[in-house]
Amino acid sequence: MAPAAPLPDDSVNPVAPVERTYLAALLHQIDPALVVGHANRAIDNGRNVCEDLAQGKDHATVVKNAASRFGADASVDQAKAEKIVATIEASGICKP
Repeated sequence: MAPAAPLPDDSVNPVAPVERTYLAALLHQIDPALVVGHANRAIDNGRNVCEDLAQGKDHATVVKNAASRFGADASVDQAKAEKIVATIEASGICKP
């Protein structure tokens, strides 16, 4: 596996640097195109998945939103969106 793209200045996105790196690495494992060249947007998309989960949106809506958000930068079908959501949920990155 190639290393995830370096992440830009953390002042732009107030997520702890270690969480940014971890989330980028997780997304990179699913599909490098989710992260390479647009790490900030990938991190924001991941945070938006967390927000959807925290708001109690139903699973189908969270997956649909993830497909839409991440699909702007990579080919994201239903299966990949499911994997993105499951990975983010299991990561512990989402704060209660």
